[in-house]
Amino acid sequence: MITKYVFFLSLLICCNGNQQSDKRIQIKEPVCDTGTMKNFYYEFSPLTDIPAIKNLENDFVIVTGTSLTGTDFISKEENQYRRSLKEYQTVEDELKSIEAYRVQEDTLYEHDSIFLTLSREEQIKQLQVWRDGCKYIVDSIHQANNNGLQIVWLINNSSDTVRIATTDSHLLIIIEAIDIKGKWRPVEFHYLDHHGFVYRRLPPKKATAFISTSSINGNFNTKLRYKLLGFKKYYYSNEFDGSIDYCQFEKNPKYSHAFFTRHYMMFDSIIGYEPQEYFDFISIE
Repeated sequence: MITKYVFFLSLLICCNGNQQSDKRIQIKEPVCDTGTMKNFYYEFSPLTDIPAIKNLENDFVIVTGTSLTGTDFISKEENQYRRSLKEYQTVEDELKSIEAYRVQEDTLYEHDSIFLTLSREEQIKQLQVWRDGCKYIVDSIHQANNNGLQIVWLINNSSDTVRIATTDSHLLIIIEAIDIKGKWRPVEFHYLDHHGFVYRRLPPKKATAFISTSSINGNFNTKLRYKLLGFKKYYYSNEFDGSIDYCQFEKNPKYSHAFFTRHYMMFDSIIGYEPQEYFDFISIE
């Protein structure tokens, strides 16, 4: 009797298992008329101290989340305008800057050429106009970046220097999501121009960051993470909840012609590439 019961129980479990297996096999992805994957850039910040985040590993980590927002984030663009604001201190400073540029480049910007033709009084007024303009831009950028937007920290909490792939101003980083079959796939790509990319050195116990202005959203709820190209390896952020348009898993056909295809970077084909140049992250002015 017990043997017969065990036999029927085993048969029932086996059948249920096959039914579940069949259900997994029958999972179908939505059909997309057009792929909507987008080209996206994330501008890194100047070098900064490690933020006060609890339980950081003693390693290089990428930390983010919808509850992690910028409060005093300074982007590379804002930092450049801050530097210009410092340069526009006096007429003498501006004249020295113009002359240094002329010697180095053997040419002048049009606005600098005009500045040299002005009287002393006009130069003082023009300098104030430039300062006011820079100050307005600095304040506008800072306010926009610290208005509750999600921040992503790249933190080197190790004792070694970490090399991170970047273009001139942007990190080689994209968002990945889990698809309906449980597989991680990119929902963004990074278009590289003919200049390619370089590695920047992130020293120990320092950090850089960026504000996530990605337009990743939709009716498919899933897990997301960032994938960063490092030197001969990838780095991944912690996972966080989000939603996507499922067709963001598919390439947008407008990027499918030959020129774009050669530079269509989702990183799987360029790991191990070693440029000849290495740069350091700049510090906040």
